[in-house]
Amino acid sequence: MKAKIKWFSEEKGYGFLVDESGTDRFFGIRDIKGVDLPRNGDSVSFEKYQGKKGPAAKEVTIISRAEQAKDSSKVQCPHCGKQVYPRLVTYRGEPDKSLCPLCGGRIKDFVGPFWRFINIFLGGPT
Repeated sequence: MKAKIKWFSEEKGYGFLVDESGTDRFFGIRDIKGVDLPRNGDSVSFEKYQGKKGPAAKEVTIISRAEQAKDSSKVQCPHCGKQVYPRLVTYRGEPDKSLCPLCGGRIKDFVGPFWRFINIFLGGPT
């Protein structure tokens, strides 16, 4: 049978899919064939069976991936290469720089090098 992934949690190791008849079916991480884990909205094929607590699925195989919306607020950190939401650092209420929350690397400076030099010269923060 074919279905769409309704919900899957990598942390919990289980999820639910909705088959062609509209039935929600439970599946666990051990029921997935292949190395890739499903994402919400993916199309899958599966074998149905009646589990202890209701309709369930096994032999879950990904047929096609759902279109993933690109999140425009994430940026790639130039230091660790991961997609992150930068953390803004302010100085006296003004934007100073943004940092990677994972590695702490500087992503963007909002203050030019001249003003940074002046702050160092005057004993202010860098």
